Amino acid sequence: MQKHSEDFYVAAIKSIYPLSWNIRRPVVSGYVAEVFFADTPNGTVVCKFNDKDIIQRNYQISQLAQLNNIPVPYTNKHAYLDVNFESYPYYAGDTLFEHMQKGITRSQVFDIYKQVMGVQAQISKIKPDELDFDWGKHSYETFVKNKAVVAGPFKTFVSGCCFKLLSRNGQQLLLHNDIQSKNILVNDDLKLTGVIDLDSVALCNEDFSVLKTLYSYPLNNYAEYIEAYQDIVGRKLNRNAILKGLHALHSLRDCALKIRNLHHR
Repeated sequence: MQKHSEDFYVAAIKSIYPLSWNIRRPVVSGYVAEVFFADTPNGTVVCKFNDKDIIQRNYQISQLAQLNNIPVPYTNKHAYLDVNFESYPYYAGDTLFEHMQKGITRSQVFDIYKQVMGVQAQISKIKPDELDFDWGKHSYETFVKNKAVVAGPFKTFVSGCCFKLLSRNGQQLLLHNDIQSKNILVNDDLKLTGVIDLDSVALCNEDFSVLKTLYSYPLNNYAEYIEAYQDIVGRKLNRNAILKGLHALHSLRDCALKIRNLHHR
């Protein structure tokens, strides 16, 4: 997706919200899409510029979520010249990432993740046959499209094949497949206000989805996390496979860091 100047994105937002002001980027920005906040007479909105196909499928996911009272963004879709973007009302609260930087306890972090597990349980109750669109039902599809924006063709191909193999194996449930601190919004009372990034709400193998969460999870009580997850969603996970996979991923990450450090000496 072609990048544009900041003035261009402001003009795009103004075309839909002509009375908006204080258009700015969030403190915590995403890696793929261009995201802006804009104050309007009806409150602050979030505007996220992305691929047209992703915005369309996100809109349909958000409609299903709204019908089921799930606290994720309820989006509107827009076009301006050669770009497409979605907008939705701003959720009160900072990201968990920001709260952690300010300093909260490990037990508070774990409690917030348990609140997110409750949202995951809600999302997983939506049946796969309710997804009334062709492209983007499965998590690897949006993963590959977004990966191609930030990585070269070879790395996108290899990681996409691995992601597809692992995510399509076994029962497919609708899940949020990028549960991490920058996608979790929390108020000052440390109560969950929403989980963002609809790109990652798609059909996936649940063990792989939990493995992805634990890979970026800021604590190390992995067994306790799995136990709490099973209790909240009411389903059993393949605990041994998840923990072995997590160990393998951490080992690969450590090797990559060592190689990178050698190259920078």
